[in-house]
Amino acid sequence: MKRIIATILSLLITSNVLADHQEGTDKDKIKSAYSAYVDDFMVGDFKAIADKFTYPATFRIKLLSFIPLSLTLDNEDEMIEQYKSLKADVQEGYSYSIIDRITVEKIEEGYVADVIYSRFNAKDELLITGRGLYYYKDVNGSWKMYSVEPVDY
Repeated sequence: MKRIIATILSLLITSNVLADHQEGTDKDKIKSAYSAYVDDFMVGDFKAIADKFTYPATFRIKLLSFIPLSLTLDNEDEMIEQYKSLKADVQEGYSYSIIDRITVEKIEEGYVADVIYSRFNAKDELLITGRGLYYYKDVNGSWKMYSVEPVDY
């Protein structure tokens, strides 16, 4: 009887350790995917950005900084146009971005990356620091974004 209980406890512990390891691996993959997204944004590779999403994808934005609005994009072409528009409206003199902090938390649908980033000009002068939530889910073994939400920083 003691052997059966020990075996069950061992299986439960092993299962929890493996689940924790998998979650850690997933978080690292999401951090890497987000970093690649930032790289694509900096060089204006809109096709590569669109490939990092699953569709439909949602952008939650605020008009006049207080009216919530959701924009749903149904395919890569719409996403490419969205990012062309975003890049055209980015801060004047924008040259590059850095990730100041990224934390990834498990949620029911997958994970959410809570990111604080800074944008700079070519003289390394800070243009803006912002914060966004980037929602990811597993799509055929790849972590893809399905929602982006700027939040107050």
